[in-house]
Amino acid sequence: MPYPDNVDSRIAQLQTAVDAAFANNKDAPGELEQLAKLSSIRGTSSTSSGNSGSYFPSDIDEAAGYYGFLTASGAWYIQRVTPTTVRYAAGTEGYTTAWTGRAALIYDYYNVVF
Repeated sequence: MPYPDNVDSRIAQLQTAVDAAFANNKDAPGELEQLAKLSSIRGTSSTSSGNSGSYFPSDIDEAAGYYGFLTASGAWYIQRVTPTTVRYAAGTEGYTTAWTGRAALIYDYYNVVF
């Protein structure tokens, strides 16, 4: 499956946002350092079934620190990034509703959500 035309642009936007969010955080844990390398998002998968489980950038709310990602099958996760934490919310459907109500979602650590 080819990548959407705008994936490189989205990755660049996310890279800029993450860099800005963590510019003053010299003690960022490894997870935050990995986030700064958002070009690796392309093809990142929560499953081993190829691209059907790959998450791609979908929406950005840079001012509030939210980043939304979708799979081709409709599974999603939203990252909430602050200067000191990264937390996740995820689901298998209803991304549009989740993105609209992102501020009210319950966010937790990666290992809890996934």
